[in-house]
Amino acid sequence: MIFKFLRGNGRVIVAIIVSIIICITIPLILNRFVFSNGSKPNLTNSEWSTFLGSYI
Repeated sequence: MIFKFLRGNGRVIVAIIVSIIICITIPLILNRFVFSNGSKPNLTNSEWSTFLGSYI
């Protein structure tokens, strides 16, 4: 019974899992490389978040 469900809806389940992983990793990547890096940027964090928020 479970295998029939997975066989028919396997792509949907994979798409959901990939979407969840992407939704978790994008903020972590932005936090790591944009907001909490050690370099002195010309833009403030609020300016960066406004700029990046317009694309996401």
